[in-house]
Amino acid sequence: MGAQFLPAFNNTIGYEGIYSCDPTDAGGETVYGLCRRDDSKWAGWARVDHWKTQPIFPSNMKGDEILLNLAQEYFKNNYWSQIHGDDISNQDIANLMFDIAVNQGDGNALEWLKKTLDSLSLGQKGVLYPALSLNNGVVTSAIIDTLNIYLQTEDPWFVLISLRAWRLVGHESIALADPNDLDDTRGWINRDFLRP
Repeated sequence: MGAQFLPAFNNTIGYEGIYSCDPTDAGGETVYGLCRRDDSKWAGWARVDHWKTQPIFPSNMKGDEILLNLAQEYFKNNYWSQIHGDDISNQDIANLMFDIAVNQGDGNALEWLKKTLDSLSLGQKGVLYPALSLNNGVVTSAIIDTLNIYLQTEDPWFVLISLRAWRLVGHESIALADPNDLDDTRGWINRDFLRP
């Protein structure tokens, strides 16, 4: 049985919150972690713009089930499906892969999973897993199949820790490239390591 979308979505929303518009954040305006800059085709932006004209924005968006459903649908179609979340056999790994895809891109999530599996197989006598390749950041079923083969006999903890380490390197690269992002470093470390 594969992982489920809603626990992964709820995990990510726990980090992202409902609404943010931090001028120092490169992502700019976000709703449930969807960034207007990168996710401009999301149908929910019209509702957000409506709520902005009403009193007590952004608190007034809390409880908007239509907005929440639009976000869930968009995330499932544009992020969860890209990492083949339904096919991942471990919910914690699926949650982390989804969160990386949302926060740092599905291409990074898949590349770091590939590197994780490659390094874990090198620690064995001979190569246990088939050679993996990414095609412009698009997942192939072979990567997820390889993950699931690994999980049949091995501890998922090693995958989780390795993915978190790759993720931290990615976050640190962002912070070092742009001093405006240095303020986010502690939050990223918390997101990368302290919460599942």
